[in-house]
Amino acid sequence: MQVYSYLIRTSQITIQTPAKDAETAIQLVMDSERCPRSAILSVERLGTPIRL
Repeated sequence: MQVYSYLIRTSQITIQTPAKDAETAIQLVMDSERCPRSAILSVERLGTPIRL
């Protein structure tokens, strides 16, 4: 499994998180920030896979 770094922008903050895909990254941010999906403004995958 490859893990990438994602930059998620919401209506309040910007968070960088590791995840296997964009949907997982969005779900992590929604759970941690307790925000609805409509608060997610953009999702950007950064660079190459993270080595674990």
